[in-house]
Amino acid sequence: MEHGTVIWFDVGKGYGYIRRDIGGPDVLVDLCAVERSEMASLTDGQRLGFESVYDDRIGQACAKNISMVLDPSVESSNALAV
Repeated sequence: MEHGTVIWFDVGKGYGYIRRDIGGPDVLVDLCAVERSEMASLTDGQRLGFESVYDDRIGQACAKNISMVLDPSVESSNALAV
């Protein structure tokens, strides 16, 4: 599972982006993935855990299995994993 920070999310448009802690391209997150994770919306700056899957149709990584990160020690452990 990767970790990252919501950099932008618009419920009206139905999508936004997560910046990965490990670097690399930002990850698209759509409203359906958020709702499947039993959340109503995301807030800019919110910390998340997620799985990243490359979508050939749109040519970028998309987030799925999204979860909120509540424990700061979990966030930093991702940066140490190699």
